[in-house]
Amino acid sequence: STPLYSSAASDVYKRQVMRDLVDFCVERGYRPVYVIPPVTKHLAKYYTRTFEQNYIYSYLKEVNREVLILDYSKESDLQKDELYFNSFFLNAMGRKVFTKRVLDDLHLVEC
Repeated sequence: STPLYSSAASDVYKRQVMRDLVDFCVERGYRPVYVIPPVTKHLAKYYTRTFEQNYIYSYLKEVNREVLILDYSKESDLQKDELYFNSFFLNAMGRKVFTKRVLDDLHLVEC
């Protein structure tokens, strides 16, 4: 059976959706931000520069919008095992720490 969308068509669609989301925010006076979340130290070793370029940054570049990028994937203080309940997801403490970090970086909370 033939897929409804080819991979290339799907990629074009995804980029257009992201452009539309960014434009929607900007038109309403909001400042969009791409946030790349942290990963455990166990997964971080697989986040090579090539991986990041192929699967994250090239996509964001193709969206072709000026958007701040906050990349926490290599932040060692956010890779501690005690912040995760498995290899993929932050636990309650990890979510609090990460959220505060993002808000601090965006200057949205007072310390």
